[in-house]
Amino acid sequence: MTLDKLINQIDSSKPLVICDVDEVLINLLDPLRLFLDGHDYTIDITSHNFGRTIKKRGCGSPIDAEDIPHLVDIFFDACIDKLPFYAGALEALQILEKESQVMILTNLPHKFGDRRRQHLKKSGIDYPLITNEGGKGPIVKHLADAINKQVIFIDDTPSHHGSVAKHAPNVHRLHLIAHPELAAAVPIAEHAHERIDSWQMATPHILNILRRDYP
Repeated sequence: MTLDKLINQIDSSKPLVICDVDEVLINLLDPLRLFLDGHDYTIDITSHNFGRTIKKRGCGSPIDAEDIPHLVDIFFDACIDKLPFYAGALEALQILEKESQVMILTNLPHKFGDRRRQHLKKSGIDYPLITNEGGKGPIVKHLADAINKQVIFIDDTPSHHGSVAKHAPNVHRLHLIAHPELAAAVPIAEHAHERIDSWQMATPHILNILRRDYP
C-alpha cells in the first residue's frame, strides 16, 4: 500500500502513534549476533551505522560497503519471520490502540515488507506498516500533517529523532531502546523529548501525551 493510500485511511480526529520495529518491538540484535558469528563477523553495538558496526572477525576491519546489502539480505531472508518480541511490547500496543491509531514505520529493504507484515500480524500487530530507507522525518511529516491531534514517534535510532525534529517538530519524540545492553551503550537522542527504555514505563508516558490537548 502506498503512503498516499495510508494517509487517506487516517482518521484526522484521532491521535497517532508511529512506532519503529527493530530494538523497539522486536529483538534484532541477539539473532543478528548469532548470524554474524556464523559468517565470521562481529558487531559493535555502539553504532547504528552498518558500515562501522559490522567488522571482520580477527582483523577487526569494517565490512566492505559493497558487501553490506548482500549480508543484510541473507540475514533477513533467514530470520525475519523468527525474530522475538520484547517483553510488554505487544501488550503496550494493545493498550495504545484503544486511544489512538497505530502505524508501524520500519527501515527495512522494501522487498521484505510483506514478510514483516505477516510476522507482526501473526503476533497480533495488525497495523498499517510502511518500509523506509534513510531518515524518517519526511514520512512522519506526511502522516502528522493529516492529523489534528497528538502524534507520537517512537524509535531507537538517534538520527531518526533528529530527522523528525527537523521535518515534523510538533511530533512528540520518544527514544526507546528495549535491548538492555544496547540501551546502556547508546546515549539519549539529542532531539528526543523523552528517553524510556521499557514498555512498562513508556506506556503511561505515551498515554499521557495522547490525552493532551492539541496543539
